[in-house]
Order: sequence, then structure tokens, then C-alpha cells
Amino acid sequence: DFFYIFDTNKRFTFVDTPLLNLWQKSLPEVIGKNFQDLGYPQHLVDLHSAQLDVALAGKIVHGENEFTDPNGETEHYEYTFVPVFNSDK
Repeated sequence: DFFYIFDTNKRFTFVDTPLLNLWQKSLPEVIGKNFQDLGYPQHLVDLHSAQLDVALAGKIVHGENEFTDPNGETEHYEYTFVPVFNSDK
């Protein structure tokens, strides 16, 4: 399982080590970036952006997709975006 956190601008604020290893990136390369910045295919950028809009509206989102890793291997993944807001939201 991978664990990551987005801010309300859909930018990564945390990414766990297993996902960083999959992406072959370091934490400083990822923090403050979005899916497009990280080179995701446009159809996934659009899909995840729309799904994050739903999560930011307070709803849980489940999905599944394929992802081609930096080594050219295609992986299937399932994910859940769960809205968690601080006390100011």
C-alpha cells in the first residue's frame, strides 16, 4: 500500500517511501508537485484532478487504473482518496 497526502491545491505534501521508490524520486522532488508535474499521462491527470475535487468536497473516492513505472513495467493499482481536513476546514 502507498500513502500520500495532498493539500487543497492538489499538490503532494507527503509521499511514503514505497511510492517514492516506485516513482524513483526523492521526497524533495515530489513535495509541492501535482500529478501533471510528475509526468502522469494526461488522462490520469484529468481523472485524478476530478476525483480530488470530489474528495475535497468531503466524499471518499475509490478507483483503479494502470500505471507504467519508470522501468516501463505496467502495474495495476487501486486507490482511495479520503478527505481529512484540519480543524479550520
